[in-house]
Amino acid sequence: GFRKAAGDDPAGRQTFYAAYHLALLLEEGPGSLVASPATGAGLDPETLRAELERAMEAWASLRPASEEKPEDILEWANLATVRLPGLHRRGLHRRALEVVLRTQGEDGCWRVPGARPPQAGASFLTLRALLALSTYRGP
Repeated sequence: GFRKAAGDDPAGRQTFYAAYHLALLLEEGPGSLVASPATGAGLDPETLRAELERAMEAWASLRPASEEKPEDILEWANLATVRLPGLHRRGLHRRALEVVLRTQGEDGCWRVPGARPPQAGASFLTLRALLALSTYRGP
């Protein structure tokens, strides 16, 4: 599913979330993917890790810092929680954390832009943002 989404729309939201969820599985250990009957034998975790990093970078590359949209805040918060080494080396993890910090409300919470009622989803988004910030380990 991830590779099909990446082929159809390399920088799309569906590709981003397929990559994000596979990255979470990789964090559990490559065996969680390699041993799965759905993935088949011979899946190389390093190859997959590189594909996931490219997909997340593609998503972010279509969102230059000067054009970051508030409606993407959940994706930025999720991206900041991913522990793929390439995202740290390329500064994408730091950028995601910066976006999360910039979008915090005056009351310390995060809100889903355009939500009706205005508080809808705020608890979930605030939790995701705090989880993202908990990954910060300093310069």
